Amino acid sequence: MKLKRIFSLILGIALTLSLVACGSNNNPAADNSEPGAVQPPSNYVDCDTLEEAIEMSGIEISIPEVIKDYDDCIFRANKTDGMIEVIFQNGDDEIRFRKGLGDEDISGNYNEFAENNTVDVDGYTVQMKGSDGKVNIATWSKDDYSYSIDGTEAMDKTAMTDLIKTVNNDDNAPIGGDPATWGPDNQPSDNNLQPPSPFQSCDTLDAAEEMAGFDLTLPKTADELEAIENEMIQAFYGEDGSDMLIRKALGSEDISGDYNEYAQTEIVDGVTLKGADGQFSLALWTDGDYTYSISVGSALSKTDMMALVGSVK
Repeated sequence: MKLKRIFSLILGIALTLSLVACGSNNNPAADNSEPGAVQPPSNYVDCDTLEEAIEMSGIEISIPEVIKDYDDCIFRANKTDGMIEVIFQNGDDEIRFRKGLGDEDISGNYNEFAENNTVDVDGYTVQMKGSDGKVNIATWSKDDYSYSIDGTEAMDKTAMTDLIKTVNNDDNAPIGGDPATWGPDNQPSDNNLQPPSPFQSCDTLDAAEEMAGFDLTLPKTADELEAIENEMIQAFYGEDGSDMLIRKALGSEDISGDYNEYAQTEIVDGVTLKGADGQFSLALWTDGDYTYSISVGSALSKTDMMALVGSVK
């Protein structure tokens, strides 16, 4: 399974629930020749700002404040059909957000995808389509509105889930996503599209503990350590964290960032183990005021995973 790649998303999305306006761009929309490309209806009207698109369509939408490397935004309103559209662009690559009245598929993407999965995100049923374990498009409905997120470049399920939570105006954005997607309060004030990360690299475990405000016992010295102030410590093992990732944080939520579906789930002494065929890749548990996760690149037996759990405090 992927480890650090799960937690360091290609997009480097900085989540925020504020409504923002990045510079309008009048480039034509992508055609429908490749997966993720969408031909916008002719009754869409280009707007200079997000606020103008909201006023014209009568629909508010929450979007990421910035998406790394996607330097341009296009804002569109469809007053006739009651719909709003925001397109982040990086050359020919796009990430397209739509929100409209009703519960129909408003994506406009009618391509066939090799994989079509229904997942639950915060109690809402989301349809994710893509291939090779990655997602191009997500559609769902909520509170009398229909939503879609469509990318010409496929993204990890974690990245798409974080985007969905942003659009859903979720005040509890996932800790489990990429550090750069779990945004601190001090979002960038300029338009340089360089999202900050709440995680900070630490030279020693002592330094990570001081930053997080609590102690962490590890089975062995980590190859890389990061911390969020008063919140979390994560320890990477192997190149780019490919061997193992250990996390500890305040609270009781799943902080693993692993949204993969596993064929087998077992609970052993209060520890949730996930994997397949008696081999486990993920362990989750809580202890007092803290929550923990261990993700491994090569699945372990139940005995070995539980021994590993016992070495983390």
